[in-house]
Amino acid sequence: MEALKLEHDLGLMRRSLLLFAETVLRPLVRILLRHGLSYAEFNQVARKLFVDTAMNEAEFRLPRRRKQYKARGVADGTVPQGSVPAAGDAASIR
Repeated sequence: MEALKLEHDLGLMRRSLLLFAETVLRPLVRILLRHGLSYAEFNQVARKLFVDTAMNEAEFRLPRRRKQYKARGVADGTVPQGSVPAAGDAASIR
């Protein structure tokens, strides 16, 4: 029973965060559209910010380096899912 309550609480938090994101992004989207930016341009910036934040802020870093390369490569499309560069080989992900 406790697990169901926790699952419900997490679902509620996730929905609340998504609603908050919509509320915060709407004025920004209006400004970008007003100035002629396309969805593709916005998506490129948002993806870069998402990946950079996940990679560069300690709170979100994955514990092992190889997994970091895989997560980043899959997220930004530079490494096909399932292939991981050799440890320490940063050049192969670009």
